[in-house]
Amino acid sequence: MAISTNSVFEVRTAGSDTNGGGFVTGASGTDYSQQNSANSTTPNKSTTDAVTAATTTVTSATAGFTAAIVGNIIYLAGGTGTLTGAWYQVTAFTNSTTITIDRAPGVSTGVTMNIGGALASPGQASGIMVTGNIVYIQNVGADGASVYSISSATVNIAGGTIGTTNEVFYQGYSIIRVLGGRDNRPQLKLTVTTTTLFTNSSAVVSNLFLNGNGQTSAKLVSTTTQFYNCLIENFNTATSGNPFFYLCSATTNSAAIFTARAIACEAFANTATPFNSSFCIDCISSGNTGATTDGFGGSFPQCYNCISISNGRHGFSCTTGVFVNCHAESNAQFGFSGSGFGSVLLNCSGFSNSSGLTSFSAGNATLEINVTSITAGSVFVNAAGFNFALNNTANQGALLRAAGDPATFPRGLTSNYRDIGAAQHKDSPSTTNIFVIDD
Repeated sequence: MAISTNSVFEVRTAGSDTNGGGFVTGASGTDYSQQNSANSTTPNKSTTDAVTAATTTVTSATAGFTAAIVGNIIYLAGGTGTLTGAWYQVTAFTNSTTITIDRAPGVSTGVTMNIGGALASPGQASGIMVTGNIVYIQNVGADGASVYSISSATVNIAGGTIGTTNEVFYQGYSIIRVLGGRDNRPQLKLTVTTTTLFTNSSAVVSNLFLNGNGQTSAKLVSTTTQFYNCLIENFNTATSGNPFFYLCSATTNSAAIFTARAIACEAFANTATPFNSSFCIDCISSGNTGATTDGFGGSFPQCYNCISISNGRHGFSCTTGVFVNCHAESNAQFGFSGSGFGSVLLNCSGFSNSSGLTSFSAGNATLEINVTSITAGSVFVNAAGFNFALNNTANQGALLRAAGDPATFPRGLTSNYRDIGAAQHKDSPSTTNIFVIDD
């Protein structure tokens, strides 16, 4: 056997990386991992007198085992003998001195046995997890208030970087432990140079504040990891490995973050093009600075219903790109610019880009359909206040409402009323009166 695929781990700043740290969802026992420290009093007391065997039996004269221990992950280490120090799952309770664990640890006496308590670092949790496992990382206070220092470039150790070949989940939380939760995020902060924070081949990372801290060659990810509702700051090496981002923010980075796939993401105040050769839907890029910094860029970007505003160079830039229902406003050079053959602009618009709306190299065919240059004013409710919802002013935002493509899907049976840009407007509620007769 091995650690169950249903195991859930807890990480807290007040925890310890030699605590038990986890519990198997659905087990009959009591979860002791959702506390800062290992149990220090009976029942199920952490001890230094455990005895392990060539079988899966563990005994202790002083632990005072009860059935509540079943399903807990315990830490066994030290002693005299052949024990392999590691984390083990309690699979059965025999009596007050005897339990069974998931695999044989080796024959030793005087073994330290830590029962319960959270781990202290995501890296250590990653080193224990198997496919299907979840680690909840606690935040106490404001967004990013609980800081977990990533102080070693070595993967899957205490204080180390994070990577596993298993399909696992990393979920930040403040109050409610639930996958996909979106309360205040804990902060993972690099304090070591020349390293990549995530090297997972398959993982979902949710509700975390990820801080490269300006460390030399700080890189967020190099694999297909999926990120949800994360805040990403201060990285200076571009991501790689085809990651996916949903509802993530990127700011104060000096290298591209969204280099593959992004939906409903926002980048602002970066000093390099934040969306680079990306497949982007409903994304916003604003106020990114630098003479070569575009809102969206790269060789072959594909952008659908995206907004690029007030960036250091072009709004959307490419070798060859596809831009549908996108809007470029107040960028330092062109709204849309390309140097290669065969770019497509469909139902796009722009306002007040310093060098003009479009610029594509002469002789390179570009398909431009329904590209609108707006002259009356900004299309947004409050661009200065970063509210990029469409206003309803005539010849401005009103022009882009329900003007997106497709107006009708290919069979001609389904109508569509999508806006141009990332934010869709809200229609006024129906004024139809509904009467209920109570007889």
